[in-house]
Amino acid sequence: MNTKTKIREVTENKKAFLDLLLLADEQEDMIDRYLGAAGCSFLKTKAEKFSVSAS
Repeated sequence: MNTKTKIREVTENKKAFLDLLLLADEQEDMIDRYLGAAGCSFLKTKAEKFSVSAS
């Protein structure tokens, strides 16, 4: 089990996580509508990006 897990707030370049956001919402135009105003954070393990959340 990986114990090097971090949760980080994303305030800039949120579109860098588009690949993960598209797993939850398949329409990029809809993501564009809410991503600017939404808070965004992601969970990362030592090996890779794991999850992203926009709310």
